[in-house]
Amino acid sequence: MTIKEKKTALRKELISKRKELLSSGKKTSLDERVSENLLSAVDFDKYDIFLCYISTEIEVDTMKFINYCFENGKKVAVPRCTPTKMDFYIIESLSDTEKGMYGINEPKEYCRKLSSQEMSNSLCIVPALSFNSDGYRIGYGKGYYDKFLSGYTGDALGLCYKKFIREDIPTDEFDKQIPLVITD
Repeated sequence: MTIKEKKTALRKELISKRKELLSSGKKTSLDERVSENLLSAVDFDKYDIFLCYISTEIEVDTMKFINYCFENGKKVAVPRCTPTKMDFYIIESLSDTEKGMYGINEPKEYCRKLSSQEMSNSLCIVPALSFNSDGYRIGYGKGYYDKFLSGYTGDALGLCYKKFIREDIPTDEFDKQIPLVITD
């Protein structure tokens, strides 16, 4: 089996397990613990801007983090995807977003795109279906975050539930290591 085939099979398994977690009713309490750990781990004074995904129902929830940033006057940028890449745009509230590509909330057209220079002192919150203990991740298979991170000069951390940290994640030369993963 090729690495691509292994990743495809693992994604299918992980998505199924995430849906089971959602239907079990345990996801909310896990999200709360991850949020608390994230908020206590981040040095908010260190960064000019926070790059954060807007979570879908099966992902680790980012709403508490994003709202904390807004409430404390921190700049937030969220991704917008095209068929070939992902860019980050500043939002001032969640009302600056709408359903975009893949049905995920993205910044509206009027939001300002960040330049790479503006991201030099930023923290990027990276989603994943799973991470391993070395910080390698498996996402949804489109490669958006790996492509973005290959040119990103700021700091990054990942969010994941403990039960989704596993060592059988196949990696290749395009996969980017995330130095810190926050769990429940």
